[in-house]
Amino acid sequence: MAASGPERERAERERVRAALIQLVGEHGYRDVSIRELRQLARVDRARFARLFGDLDGCFSAVWEQVDAELDAKILAAVESGGGWIDRTRAAIAAYFEYLAEDPARARLYLVDAALLPEAPGFSRERSTARLIDHIDTARREFDLDGDVTHFFAEAAAGAVRDRAHRLILEGRAEALPEQVSGLMYMVLLPYVGAYAASRELDSESGD
Repeated sequence: MAASGPERERAERERVRAALIQLVGEHGYRDVSIRELRQLARVDRARFARLFGDLDGCFSAVWEQVDAELDAKILAAVESGGGWIDRTRAAIAAYFEYLAEDPARARLYLVDAALLPEAPGFSRERSTARLIDHIDTARREFDLDGDVTHFFAEAAAGAVRDRAHRLILEGRAEALPEQVSGLMYMVLLPYVGAYAASRELDSESGD
């Protein structure tokens, strides 16, 4: 039996998503042609135009889906229970593990998005905003409103993002999960002090 309209559209969108991620991983978004993408995804010109409009529209749609998936991973981590430190560690680990699962998808999300004329920027990333919002709850949890500002949470989440971006550029996305403990020290420092933050480094070394 032939697939229904909605089922067919979902299947086509998923094929296009997979094809775009593959092509970006192989040679970058600048060198992706709409014809190559359509052929790999097995979608004709009319259907592609109906689904996405143009190549940039397709990239944006895939990017938004990846961002939503990553945001959901982080949300699950920050709602996993435990104290703020445990939930922060879980959130950063979820961020890195998702990106490490598929280096091509990670490249599309954090590197090649900058090539779009109106690129999805830092401020539009729900995943980064989710990290900022969670980290900033430490001010309330530890009663630090008079001593620590929202800027510290923005800087911490930015450092997590920047570390991911650098390793993806270097072709080492698979190494991202190994970065959690070192970044946790920097994230924790303004909220819990050097002694408590250093325990993250001790745990990484096995001390």
